[in-house]
Parts: sequence; structure tokens; C-alpha cells
Amino acid sequence: MKKQFLIGSLLLSNVCAFAQLSEIQGVVSSNNKDKAAGVSLVKVVNGQYEVFATTGLNADGSFAFLVQPSQEGFYAIQTKDQGRQFPIYLKQGDHVEVKIDDKNKVELAGKNTPENQVLASWSKMTEELKARSISAEGYQGNMNDFSKCLAQVADQTETFKKGINTKNATFNGLMKKLTTYDLDLCALYYLANQKEMPSREGLSAYYKQIVVKDKFSNDDIFLMGNGKMLMKIYPYFANGFDKQPTFDERLQYLTTNRQKAEMVLAEYKGMKTYEQFEDMKAKYGQYLQAPNHKRIVEDLDKKLLITKAKFKAPGFTYPDLNGKMVSLSDFTGKVVLMDIWASWCGPCKQEIPYLNALEKEMHGKDVVFMSVSIDKLTDKDKWLKAIADNQAGGNQLFSANDTQFAKDYMITTIPRFVVIDKKGNMVQMNAPRPSSPDLKQLLLEELKK
Repeated sequence: MKKQFLIGSLLLSNVCAFAQLSEIQGVVSSNNKDKAAGVSLVKVVNGQYEVFATTGLNADGSFAFLVQPSQEGFYAIQTKDQGRQFPIYLKQGDHVEVKIDDKNKVELAGKNTPENQVLASWSKMTEELKARSISAEGYQGNMNDFSKCLAQVADQTETFKKGINTKNATFNGLMKKLTTYDLDLCALYYLANQKEMPSREGLSAYYKQIVVKDKFSNDDIFLMGNGKMLMKIYPYFANGFDKQPTFDERLQYLTTNRQKAEMVLAEYKGMKTYEQFEDMKAKYGQYLQAPNHKRIVEDLDKKLLITKAKFKAPGFTYPDLNGKMVSLSDFTGKVVLMDIWASWCGPCKQEIPYLNALEKEMHGKDVVFMSVSIDKLTDKDKWLKAIADNQAGGNQLFSANDTQFAKDYMITTIPRFVVIDKKGNMVQMNAPRPSSPDLKQLLLEELKK
């Protein structure tokens, strides 16, 4: 009896687990030239689509995904590597069936959920509008042609919204927002890509209703596949698309800290110096307090600290060739050029002749040449041999692969050359290599101070 109960429990457990999976299946037309690229399932992550899973096709062109949705919401079926996306809505246990024609057009096929029937109807209704704007699929026409298409879809949208009445209240609410956001994005994306901007008075009636107070009143915009794109474009139009707004002017059109944090991180994405990082934190740090944003800030801190000058160089003490303990602080009052290397590093050894030549050129000046090996303790003999074989000069120190040293100097790749000033402050944690004339120039400039 106990054994039967156990077997029954296991079967029930397996049935429950399977019921949480969603199945997406379909078939690609035999005439589709992109069949070999397969099909991807993408999900919405932070307001944009990211590939969730990819599959090849069976001999008959069929494919299938069996996934457990990490959250209920919008996903998409994507043809080719970066092809068009057909939005779908997934919750646990859903079944979605589609067909893809020879032009990569996706349509529902067979029995599908009420949510996906509504979403597919919206996709069909906005197909031409999106093709004229976001997709830009070869439509030729002027602003008047686009405005007519936009007006036609906008007129149908209110009636469409009233028909969104599935038993899924979460979907109903998101779908109604999606209709507005989709139309706004099509309108603004088309406008942003015009060579000559029409006057505001010359715009169609729809544009007059786009700008509203607290446009994105909550963070549902991040649940939309093109949400981040809309948040990027909208502030330009709201501020007056015929002039270039400042970043702070654009920021005022977003509502929540999360929205502002994402815009801040996007604005500073290309920063290359620690000074830029500190500027970002000082001006906009109050928006970057969510756990995920704090992690991003911490990673940026570590990444860009290497570019910061004039902070105290981390100290250390290691044995030299003769076993004498040598500390970085022993050379206070002199400029220090530190070479971080290892006996197994080919590019490191290629720099040694240039390093020796530079040391000879700088002879008699207040510059100390120091090489710190990160070889393991068991490889000390290899370190000694590499020094002898390559006739390496300067102060040779052995760190025995000290993890604290690697952490302090953020060593991820070698060779690394570091310049420290006479007061023990960092000049450059990632200085030019000796094979570059820029290193000599840097040392000469530092000696003048």
C-alpha cells in the first residue's frame, strides 16, 4: 500500500511539473530560404527582447520549444538570427502553435489561447503601420501616406481595446497599454528617421495626444518588448523634437527611479574614465539604488578604477632574486614603473627587450624599474629561468601568485604596466607598454613634477 502511494505521489508530482511547462510549436514553409537559420524564442527583459532559446528545424520544417516561463508575459517568436518578431503571450501550461511562410511572416495556426488570439489580431491590425516605421520593410511613401495609415489604425484601436476581455485580467491590462505604446512608438520612430522634420503644426492629429503628464506612470513599460526604445525616443519629442534637449531635460519626462536609472546607464554606457563614473554617481546616484543597479555600479567602479589617477597605490612586500624582502614603499621619492608578468606569458617576455632598453635610456633618473611575477609558488624555478633566459633587468620580485595583489591591481590579463608617482600615488594602472614610445613620454612628464 505504501509503495502504491509513493508511486502515485511521484506520478502526480511529474504531472504537476509538466503542467507548468509551455509548448510552442510550428512549421516553416518548405520554400523559406532562411530555414537553415532556425527559429528563436525571445523574452522581454527590462524593456527589450533577449533570446531565450533557439532551435533548428526538423526535416519537414517543424520545430518546437518546451519551456517553463520565468514569468507570465510577452515573448516573441523570432525568425532568422535577427529577423522579425511575432509577439506571443505565455503563462505556465500554455500551448502556442504557429506557421511561418516563405517570407518569414508568422501567423497562428490551430488552437491557441484567448490571449494569443487577441495579440495576433493586434499584430495583423498594425502590420502595415509597423512595416512603414519600425521594420521599414521597403514601403515607399511620404509623411502623408504614413499619417493616413497611422490615423486608420488609431481610429480602430479604441474599438479594439473595448474587445480585450479575456478571463486573464493581467493580460487585459497589459494588452491595453501595449496598444497605446505600439502606436506611439510607430509614430515617433517614423518621425525620428525623417531627414527633414515637419513643423509641429503639420503633424497629424495623433501626435497631439502622445505627450501626457506622467506618460510612464509605473514600470509596466519594462514588460513591453520595445519599451526601452520608446522611453529613449519619447523625451526628445516631448521636449520639442525640433531642438536637441539636454540629458536632464530628457530625464524629467520619466517618472520612476527605475526608468531614470536605465536612462542614466544608457547615457553613460560608453564612459571610459573613472572621472566620468564619479560624475555619473554624483549627479544621478540617487536613481541607482535598486539591487541590480547597485551591482552594475559596483562592476563599473572596478572596471574604471584602473583609469583613475592620484589614489594611493596598494602596498606590498615580496622577495627579490636573493630572497631579500622588498616593499613598494621602499621607493617613495622615485617614480616607479611596475611590470606585472609571468614566466608562462609569451607577450610579457616579448616586452622584456623594450623594457631593458627603456631602463638603459632612463639610467641616472629617479625612476625605479620593478617587475612583479604572478607565477605560482611551485613555479619559482621557472621564474628564475625566465629571468636568466631573457636577461631581464630591474628589481625582480616574486609574488607567488598572491591573490590580494591580483585583487588590488585588478589583474585580469598580463602583461600589465603600472606607473606610480614619487608620493606613492597611482598615475596609470594600465600604462602603455615599453614597446610604445608613449610610456617613455609618460615617465618623463612624471619626472618633471
